[in-house]
Formats: sequence, C-alpha cells, structure tokens
Amino acid sequence: MIRGMRRLLLPLVIPLVVAALAPAARAQSQNKAAAEAAFQKARQLKDAGQVEEACTEFRRSQDLDPQLGTQYNLALCFEELGRLASAWAEYKELAALDTNKKRKADSARRAKALMPRLTHMMITVADPADGEVIERDGDDVTALVGLDTPVDPGTYVFTATAPGRQAWSASIPLTGEGAVVEIAVPPLAVEEVVAPPPHGGGVGDGDGDGDGAGPGDGERLPPPPPPSAPSGKRKLYGLVTAGAGVVVTGVGVVFGLQARGLRQDAEDACDGELDPCTGDVVQAGYDIEDARSKATMSTIFVGAGLAVVTAGVVLYLTAPSGRAERATALVPTLDRDGAGLAVTGRF
Repeated sequence: MIRGMRRLLLPLVIPLVVAALAPAARAQSQNKAAAEAAFQKARQLKDAGQVEEACTEFRRSQDLDPQLGTQYNLALCFEELGRLASAWAEYKELAALDTNKKRKADSARRAKALMPRLTHMMITVADPADGEVIERDGDDVTALVGLDTPVDPGTYVFTATAPGRQAWSASIPLTGEGAVVEIAVPPLAVEEVVAPPPHGGGVGDGDGDGDGAGPGDGERLPPPPPPSAPSGKRKLYGLVTAGAGVVVTGVGVVFGLQARGLRQDAEDACDGELDPCTGDVVQAGYDIEDARSKATMSTIFVGAGLAVVTAGVVLYLTAPSGRAERATALVPTLDRDGAGLAVTGRF
C-alpha cells in the first residue's frame, strides 16, 4: 500500500522539483552574465587608470559569481589603490585555496611582502561598562578589543555605548605603514536619570480625575471572548508544509548530484587524478569551484527541507481532534527508494 502511494506521489513531486529548480537556474545564469559584464567593465576602468571604480566593479562581479580569478584581480586592485589590509586578506585566502598553482604562489608572495607594510589598530577600553559596544563607522568591533588588527589606512569614527551610560565618539586617523595605532576608549560616564513629573490623579485612579476611581465605576466589564475553536484546516496546513519540505529536500538532492557530476568532470579534465592534476588545470579548477558551490546549496536545501518536513509532521500530529479514541495521521516520507505517505496513529 505504501509503495503504491509512493508511485502515486512521485509524478507529483518531480514536476514540483523541476519547477523549483528552474528559477534558481535562471537566476544563476543571470548572475554569471552580470558578473562577466562587471568583470569586463572593471578591466576597462583599470586600463583607463580609474582604479577605485575598477575595484567597485571587481567587487560587484565577485559578489554576483564568486571566482578565484576575480578575487585575484580584486586583490591586485586593492593593492594598487593602497587598501593594503584588504589586499593582504584576499591574497592570504588565495594562497590557501587557489587551484591555479602559478596564481596561488604569486598570492602567497604578495601577502608576505605586504605584511610589514600593514597599518594596525589596537582598541583598548580603560573601564568597560556592562553591555558596552564599540563600533567603527557603524560596524560592531567589540570583539576586536585588545587585538592587533590590520586595517586599511584612513580616518574612522569610533563610538562606544552602554546601557545607562553616556555615549563616547571620536574621529581617529589610522595611517602609517607598519604602524600600530591605539584607540583608547575612556570610561563612559553614568547617564543622569531625570525624575518624571508628579502624577495629578488620586491613588489608584486610572482616569486622572483625582477621585481615586477608575473608568466606568460600578460597571461590570464584559467577560473576555472565548478562545477560538480549533480549526480543521490545521491538518491540511501540516500536509502542505510537509509536502513543501519534500520538494525542498528534492532540490537539495539534485544539487548534490550536480556537485558529484562536476567533481567527476574535474577528474576527467585532470586525466583521472586531481592531485596531482596532469591535464587541464584551469578547467578542473572551475569545475571544483562549481562543485563546492553546488555542494553547499545541497547541504542548505536538504537541511531546510528536512526541517520543513518535520514542522509539517508536528503541525499535523498536534492538530486538535474531536475523536480522541481514533487519531490517525498521514505523514509524507522520503528515503533512498523515493517519496511517499505513511499512515500512523491509534486504531
């Protein structure tokens, strides 16, 4: 019986999975096209000497479609612009993750060369208050207190706030290659509490007329409305929610299969062995990058799908019923053999 229900459900689930994947595929394709356009624009701007604008476009391209090659160009752009800490951070990541050996070695060399030139900030708090928060240009940097942190040269606005304390703020320049600039946050003064004006009404008076009586004296307030009756639609909502979870889980499975296929493509490009790769290293690198992205999406969708299925089952099982002596539930299932429905409960 259960297998028959699975066979009936599968033709319904598969179109839903395809329909769910179609917008994601279109969005990914559009992102890649937009990222390529931004990348080409960035190279033109850089060739024209407009380095800051080029950095903005490289950043846009990387946000739309993260690629190691784009990240390398962004790091070069940051270095030329003088944002040494940002460039150093990008180089460090490329030196650890890049699959292009030549680019990886150059990133490691550049990161090492930038190290002694970096400007550092050191935030110190003389007498921290309970719940004190330190911000730099609106970003929370409380976790960086006491840490020697590389930072791009420039002038930043630092603020310190805490409940019941007066706020502190200062504009501090962080400049000088190899320098360590201290940001000393002073103790925050206690905020003065202003007493509210005295109330003019009598004791226990809620209407302000001074007679000590509340509104509607002598009148009996109507009883609160009874709780609404349980809705019979709750079980339907549970089934719909669980079904949606099955669809989302199916999307995650499809992403996982795509990731496995891309990894196989990378191995084929490397003549069957990724380490060491003796074939098309560049193509293999692109395939591995795409495989990682697909694997991440698979993990997200499968986890979210299972959570939604669980929520739907709980919603269904906890729905109030007028017949306690015979409670049954129709629960969606998903396993390696396919999707289906299971009947559970008391008979």
